[in-house]
Order: sequence, then C-alpha cells, then structure tokens
Amino acid sequence: MQRRPEMTPSLSGAGKIALSFFIWSTWAIFFRGLGLPVITLTFYLTALTAPVAFLCAKAFKTPLGKPTFPLFLMGATLLLNDLTFFYAIEKTTVANALFAHHLSPVFVAILAPLLIKEKPLAMTPLSVGLSLFGLYLILPENPFAIDGALIGSLSGIASALIYGCLVIMMRKWAGGIDRLRFIFWQNLTVALLLLPFAVFGPVPQSGDGFPLFILASLHSVVVPLIYLSGIRVVSAQVASIMGYIEPLGAVLLAGLLLGEKMPQLAWLGGILIISGGALLVYEETKRNARVASA
Repeated sequence: MQRRPEMTPSLSGAGKIALSFFIWSTWAIFFRGLGLPVITLTFYLTALTAPVAFLCAKAFKTPLGKPTFPLFLMGATLLLNDLTFFYAIEKTTVANALFAHHLSPVFVAILAPLLIKEKPLAMTPLSVGLSLFGLYLILPENPFAIDGALIGSLSGIASALIYGCLVIMMRKWAGGIDRLRFIFWQNLTVALLLLPFAVFGPVPQSGDGFPLFILASLHSVVVPLIYLSGIRVVSAQVASIMGYIEPLGAVLLAGLLLGEKMPQLAWLGGILIISGGALLVYEETKRNARVASA
C-alpha cells in the first residue's frame, strides 16, 4: 500500500493557523453575548487563562521559568491588542471590526523585512492587493454610517497595527519559548496590568462563568497552543494573511446569530481574501521544499 505523503512544515503550520483563526472567529459572538465592559472582560478572561495554563503546565511537567522582558513586552502588546479589538467589536458591526483588525498583513508585510530581516515573499504584493480588494468588497458601501462605527473602525485599525507588531515579536522571540510558558506569562502580565482598573469595575454574573471558562480554556490556551505550533514553521506574513479566515467566519456567524447582513459582494471578497493567503502558503511551501531537497 502506498504510504500517504507527509505534509511539509509550512503546509502543516498553515493548517494549524487556519484552524486557530476559525475557532477565534467566535470571539465576537461570545463578547456580544456576555455584554461585559471591555476592561472587565479582558481582565477576567486573562485572570482565568493564567491558572488554566499553569495547571496544564503542571500536568505536562512544563517548567514555567521566570518572566523575561520579551515576555512582558509581548504581554503588554497583547493587552493593547485585546483592548482595541474588543472596543472595536463593541462600537461597530462585527464585519467592520474584524476586517479593520485584519489589515494587519499590510503592516506585517511592510515591517517584518525591516524589523526581523525576514525575507520577503515574491507573492506578498499580489497577495496583499487581492486581500485589500477583497476587504473593499466585503465592507459595506458606507461603513461609517452606523453609530460609533468611525471610532470602532479606527480602533480596529489600531488593533491591526498592534497585532502586526505582536506577530513580529512572536516570530522573533517565541521560537525558543515553551508554548505554555508563553501563554501563562503573557496572560498573567495582562491580568496584573489591568488589576488596578478592574477592582473598581463591575463583577461578572454567575451566568457568565461558563462562557468565560470556554474562552479562557479553549480560545486562550488550547487554540494558542495550536497557533504557536503553526507560526514557528511559517513566516509572519503567511500567518497574518491566513488570519483573514477569522473575519470570514465571524461575519458568517454574525449574520446567522446576530442578524448582521453581509454586503452583496461579500462572497467574492471572501474568495479574494482566501486566495491571497493561499498564494503565500503555496510560495512558501515550494521554497521550503527546495531548501529541504538541496
């Protein structure tokens, strides 16, 4: 019987990243369902995630080590990303918030070669162009007509820049850090930074406990483990553009569960966005195959 060929690292990594972003596409649904203020949600989410990561580390006998400056810096960057991202979801539609946030590939494509000397992929300009045109088709004709949409969209763009910087930091520093150690210290940093503000804020109700636990365990521990495993074998540019899977899933869920309608050209835009990511995955897979056979 012919043995099934194994996937190359880049293709396997891209699959893990795609799965991660698909699960993360449910963030907005949980956020809207909980209805908690942004700071309250971020604090309790990270305050729950850190103990879950700690218990997982103990179960797998993973040393957590001591905090380092890169871990603190990535934790502080995660805090800024979470606050701006959740604020965007709070102020505008899921589609506007998610697609504004996923302008991050533009920032990564520009900054990664400059900051971490990552070799640019030849398909990057075409991929970014396809993704941006797809984004143009998916957004409503007048995305700023909704109350709070301007602030929400600007917050989404800010989160895109911050997330792009976080991807570059992870690509530079996370490779030598155990994934559970990374998740534990990153979330503990966010929780400690928000503690002075959270003590004066509202307390989640008893009915919020289970959704928060799902977000803390699945979305914030299990999925990041999958994502970090994938990002170690693909470029920051590929990881960021594959992130367009998240807004596509979120827009579909928002339409089904929240009644938010998609623009008429949304499907064409989605195809262009996914095509942009597929081009980069294809190019990097071929490049890695050439290196492996050399």
